[in-house]
Amino acid sequence: MFRWTAFCLVFLGMFAHADSEPGLYLYEIELVGADDKTFSGRSLAVDLVAEDLDRLTEALAGTTVDVQSAGERGLRVTLNGEDHFKGQPDAHLASSTWVMDFDEPSVQSLLETLWESSTKDEDLAPGDVTRFTFDQIDDKHYRTGFDIASQVATSLSGDCTEHAVLNAALVRANGYPARVVFGVMLIMSEQGSMAAGHAWNEIFYDDRWQVHDATLPLESDDVDRVFYLPLSYMTDEGPGYAMEMMEFAFLRPQKVYVVE
Repeated sequence: MFRWTAFCLVFLGMFAHADSEPGLYLYEIELVGADDKTFSGRSLAVDLVAEDLDRLTEALAGTTVDVQSAGERGLRVTLNGEDHFKGQPDAHLASSTWVMDFDEPSVQSLLETLWESSTKDEDLAPGDVTRFTFDQIDDKHYRTGFDIASQVATSLSGDCTEHAVLNAALVRANGYPARVVFGVMLIMSEQGSMAAGHAWNEIFYDDRWQVHDATLPLESDDVDRVFYLPLSYMTDEGPGYAMEMMEFAFLRPQKVYVVE
């Protein structure tokens, strides 16, 4: 009951889903200036309009996002598509926890399927696990609040939060530190761009954090680039985990301008 109450308090009035493929995002954010642009570069400069720019600036200081200035329109940042939080992985980011409970039978059953389906002699790479997560969650919808990994492994359904939670659990069970990140995803396309609240993963391997999105937005035919703006990540993976969304709710921008 607690997790549902906390979740509803955080997201009441925030959801505004479009009639697009479910599972990609939590809610849309107004995006200005993206029309009639070609998105072929490796970086993207945007201005973020938020209620508390100081708090947003402080949060971004813990990431690799290039924060340039706070002007009249908002906070200007440059994204490179692989922006992530700084720091080395803590021990709990490789462990089974209340939320990423990969020691539960439903997750263990999925892991057996994953290992049996692998044709590789070497260990599974994080990208292989992320693809597996996407394929296994075949009922992509917004009806779920915020399930833990064992619940997702049982229902095989949900939106981006369920994809991120299950993927983190499966990746950890394969020996890689992983965390769930909340932030803004910018999908850039000449056919129509968008900004949205979203959840994805950061996985630590090859001596650095790397972005993995188990909803696989880049596999859509009309998507040119996807940029990620990390705002917070799940640090409390215990019974009160739903309150982690509070920080994300406070930090989220109300509007995003694509810089000319």
